[in-house]
Amino acid sequence: MHRFREQKKLPLLAGILILASTLYFGLPLLKFALKNHAFQSSRIELDDPGKRILVIAPHPDDETLAAAGIIQRALQEGASVKIVVVTSGNHFVKAARLLTRKKVLGPGDFAYLGRVREKECLEALKVLGVNRSDVAFLRYPDGGLSSLWKRFNEKKHPRDARGEQTAMLFKEIIGSYRPSDIYYPYDKDEHADHKGVNSFINNALKSSHQRVRQHLYLVHYEKNNWPYLPRLSRFLPLIPPYDLIKKGIAWEVFTLRPGEVQKKDLAVRQYRSQLNATRGRYLIFVRPEEIFVSPGR
Repeated sequence: MHRFREQKKLPLLAGILILASTLYFGLPLLKFALKNHAFQSSRIELDDPGKRILVIAPHPDDETLAAAGIIQRALQEGASVKIVVVTSGNHFVKAARLLTRKKVLGPGDFAYLGRVREKECLEALKVLGVNRSDVAFLRYPDGGLSSLWKRFNEKKHPRDARGEQTAMLFKEIIGSYRPSDIYYPYDKDEHADHKGVNSFINNALKSSHQRVRQHLYLVHYEKNNWPYLPRLSRFLPLIPPYDLIKKGIAWEVFTLRPGEVQKKDLAVRQYRSQLNATRGRYLIFVRPEEIFVSPGR
């Protein structure tokens, strides 16, 4: 009798699990499919990454997550590529604790994390084919770029001297390198450092007389719930956040070749301190697409 009841319960339990799985994946997948259809009808193919490329990364890893395919293709085609990493990302507390195995952290521990992240950055860029001489670490305070911009841009008080120096430095970088294309964070990115870098680069470009194609990338959005459906990331295309698929925002799509996807995967895996701290989350950016906002279109 008990065995008969157990047998009756098994199909019921299986049915509940199937229904739960359908609701868990099915409805989000349906929404994804509808949004993807809308995106595919308006996307712009980015076939030419540029001849003189400047990639600005607020932290070590942003350049690889956002533009590893761009970097590889440009180098394969004989283009010049320069990478500027603005901070060393040394104030990621969880990463510092895991790295040092300490609960209470001091300045030396954060400095150590910064050195590790810079080393990981060079290893990742080496995988992508970038020479050490083409990478610059500015070592600005991690987490301080947005407030630095606000103090510089404050109109009621005298401008902050460090902000003035930062604004001049970005102008000099762009003026001396004279890039044909610049890849830097989108102002909708929710990370304060990404917003700060966007503001400083925009300020530098406004005062420049050069014609530079701009490509804005996104890493942090909706409190890191984007990209969507992370468990299915290897099977789904990378599309923008749903609320940013709309008229007035021109999205470019750069399609990676299979070998470029493999190298991007290997490059992202060089960031062991970040993968450990985020449980491998950043691997969801390893896809056959990289997407950028084109403000000039």
